[in-house]
Amino acid sequence: MNSENPANAAGSTQALLSIEALTVRFGGLVALSNFRLEVPAGGLIGLIGPNGAGKTTVFNLVTGVYKPTSGSVRLLGRNVEGKSVHAIARLGVGRTFQNIRLFSGLSVRDNLLAASSYRMRSETIGSLLRLPSVRASEQRQARKVQEMLSFLELEKHANDDATSLPYGKQRKLEIGRALLTEPQLLLLDEPAAGMNPTEKESLRRLVAQIAARGLGVLVIEHDMRFVMNLCERITVLDHGEIICEGPPAKVQSDKGVIEAYLGVDADAATTQAAPQPGAGS
Repeated sequence: MNSENPANAAGSTQALLSIEALTVRFGGLVALSNFRLEVPAGGLIGLIGPNGAGKTTVFNLVTGVYKPTSGSVRLLGRNVEGKSVHAIARLGVGRTFQNIRLFSGLSVRDNLLAASSYRMRSETIGSLLRLPSVRASEQRQARKVQEMLSFLELEKHANDDATSLPYGKQRKLEIGRALLTEPQLLLLDEPAAGMNPTEKESLRRLVAQIAARGLGVLVIEHDMRFVMNLCERITVLDHGEIICEGPPAKVQSDKGVIEAYLGVDADAATTQAAPQPGAGS
């Protein structure tokens, strides 16, 4: 994994991802309305909201799974609406999914090798003849995988079946596979789901280290504590519309956010939670 992102190396302040006035309709259903978002190099941005709010729709629009009805999605200033999933990935977008998608029956190392080969461009005849250029490329690939094993703290599991790892380590491995495609922007879809508190803290440190190396990171997450302790800015969706955006402290205290998550009036919730006169000792 490179220690510095190309956008940072060039001293650019251009956003890695810039979304403006994005709307998508499925028949008569408006899944996302006038959505905006920006992710800078090295930025840690959270996207939260209740189930059905439109969070995964955003990821699917950014990665080319869906096409927007209107609005723009730009990666390093380049419009990507209408481009294929593979074309967008090659422009520098990596993604994980809610459901872990490791290769069953392959070792941890081989799962990483499969991901790192995504960028290899050796010709078939060169591979058959074992040309020096091919061997050199394979050696570079093996070094990158070894570095990733160390970064993920999975070296001792390198030869274990990937699906035999504890759940938290499987999540780390999935992130490592995404990183080996050499993205500039990393999209993490509910990475902390199903983790215990120790695993979540380990994941939080890992994601912070990734951003510190210059990648832009956009995180969908239901765990409010996790995202509040990780992200520097958070956008909150409800029924496809932005109801709040800003630093964690602002989002955490916003009445609209409280009502969206708890399903009750924020003032009433505060009143109910307050100590009653004469209650207790």
